Amino acid sequence: MRWTEKQLDVINTRNRNILVSAAAGSGKTAVLVERIIRMITDNQQPIDIDRLLVVTFTRAAASEMKERIRDALEKKAEENPEDNNVQKQLSLIHNAHISTIDSFCASVVRDNFDKINLDPNFRIADETEIEMLKADIMEEMLEEYYAQAKPEFMELAQQYSTGKLSDNISELISTLYSFASGNHNPEQWVKECIKSYDYENIEAFENSPIMQKLIHMLKSQMESWVQDLKMACVISESEDGPKCTKGLI
Repeated sequence: MRWTEKQLDVINTRNRNILVSAAAGSGKTAVLVERIIRMITDNQQPIDIDRLLVVTFTRAAASEMKERIRDALEKKAEENPEDNNVQKQLSLIHNAHISTIDSFCASVVRDNFDKINLDPNFRIADETEIEMLKADIMEEMLEEYYAQAKPEFMELAQQYSTGKLSDNISELISTLYSFASGNHNPEQWVKECIKSYDYENIEAFENSPIMQKLIHMLKSQMESWVQDLKMACVISESEDGPKCTKGLI
């Protein structure tokens, strides 16, 4: 395979962190596989395949990558049967850490369950079980807050719910949790969101970035509506079409 100059930079760069950003179908996986192959078959300082950690987003991608590496090693073994290092890597690939990030984390927990006082027979909950657990915890939490009847929570309930334990509050909390969890510091992200609405007066809020974005969005929508209305008039005034009322636009 002919590599571009930038691809070769990615393949051959060592001893530093690198970030590769490229469009879908541009050959990122092929470049990563070649990078791994060259690292584990280096003539000077080869690295054993089971000493590398390769994580992907899906199990299918992890399986494909492992197969590509195995195929490349088998090809090298055919070309040079006397290469002991290649034979060694082929024997180690079964133990290579090429998986999704959650699978890798699960393997770490299984290998160290005794250190964290965990039942070794633990399993990962499926999506349905997780959603049910979240719903139970949400219900218990809201019950507790309603029982405490703190002014801050009661004001929230009055603003966003139609009754006790309304789904409106549950959905609001779930949505906020999901967005916050996508940040490296969820609590700080929530605090920054609060600051976005903390203004001394209405004038400051009207000139705030969030209000400017809202105004821009509304203007774009209104321009689209005007274009739709103009098109409706053209259709209405066409032959056999209903007449457009004068003064509509």
